[in-house]
Amino acid sequence: MSDLIRYDDLYLTIANSQKIRKTGIAKVGTCQFSIVPELSKPLISESFLTKNFRLYTIHFEDRLFIYHYNTDSTTRLIATATSRDDGLYVLDNLSNIIEYLANSNGHNYKTVDDQYKDSALEATEQN
Repeated sequence: MSDLIRYDDLYLTIANSQKIRKTGIAKVGTCQFSIVPELSKPLISESFLTKNFRLYTIHFEDRLFIYHYNTDSTTRLIATATSRDDGLYVLDNLSNIIEYLANSNGHNYKTVDDQYKDSALEATEQN
């Protein structure tokens, strides 16, 4: 994370109407992650991602899939998340979204799709 802005007492209202205390913001490029002591990982707004980046999300049961769409109408799976009991989604691998945000202009990021392909290729090469 490149920048950190600290707050004393600022509260956020999350999707389930619960108020949680935010103590700061960490920035990766132009994206902001809220630092919330009650959570084990930084909090990021789904609407912020979809409005400010070429991303869209699909909710399926307790899973969230975050896709990047290209100008040629192709898509790439960027990250996945799992729903907690309180309705918040926790990214399965925070580094996937950070890598995407850090490299989204050049589109030279490694996606979840690429990780699956790499694993399949390694398994094939070992056989």
